[in-house]
Amino acid sequence: MAQLVAHLHGMQGVRGSSPLSSTFHLSQMIKVCAPGSEEVVFAQDLLNRMDEALQKGSGVALDSKDRMIDEACARSACRIIARANVANLTSM
Repeated sequence: MAQLVAHLHGMQGVRGSSPLSSTFHLSQMIKVCAPGSEEVVFAQDLLNRMDEALQKGSGVALDSKDRMIDEACARSACRIIARANVANLTSM
């Protein structure tokens, strides 16, 4: 793992038990870690429901399965969408 982190940060000459040729390039790593389309749709729906509740003056929002959306859920949804955006930018 340390080798991968060092490689992703651009350090040269990182070697170890894995050959240098087998490590991922950053763009490949981003693609592997990109959320799926269903995950992005769910995250966007969650944030939309949270925004609607806040606009109505309600502090309570429910997801499509009637589970309460809290701040941690909203932050997670934001991270999912951000990862999808980064993956889309690198694939261009």
